[in-house]
Amino acid sequence: MKFFLLLLTFISCSSQKLCSSDLQDIVAEDQADRKKFFQMSDSELTDLSYRDSGRREKVLELSRMGCLNTAEDYKAASLIYQHGETAEDYFRSLNWSKKGIALGDTSQKSMLAASLDRYLVKSGMKQLFGTQATKGPGSKCWCIEPYEESFSDGKRLEYTGKRIKDQYFWVGQLNTGKDCSVPLCDQSLNSTPEEYIRGL
Repeated sequence: MKFFLLLLTFISCSSQKLCSSDLQDIVAEDQADRKKFFQMSDSELTDLSYRDSGRREKVLELSRMGCLNTAEDYKAASLIYQHGETAEDYFRSLNWSKKGIALGDTSQKSMLAASLDRYLVKSGMKQLFGTQATKGPGSKCWCIEPYEESFSDGKRLEYTGKRIKDQYFWVGQLNTGKDCSVPLCDQSLNSTPEEYIRGL
């Protein structure tokens, strides 16, 4: 009986290592795909979106197999789903980063912030941390999507290491050499419900 339990433990540990390795391989592929993200054409972004979809399917299957167990696993899964398309994708990314933080990896706070911002904007609400910038199809100019001005810059600094002025500087760098005068997107979004702020 003892031998049988040891064998099960060995198999379980081996399987977990394989799962974690698969997740890291998917992350490496994702990051390699994004080396020149901000210089990509519309057609290149469309191709990237297709590959992102395939990566999300792989991660979801690994999740269903019970492969997400360590903080590093949750970090990998959250990152892949951060590159999703729907509010549901971003909500899943948000929850996975929360689990990673709960397991002791506080570095995932920045991932949580970005996932929450993406979820809010996709749901028609203002972002909190100012991590999200966009450019319309055919446009060369990036802009910061509307953010909740009442949200604490101190909280932004705690989670992302950046204040809102740093995000403006970042977008300014993206637009270097272009005739882009408005760094904030002309977009109407609803105010962020207090419940999202209280949870931080």
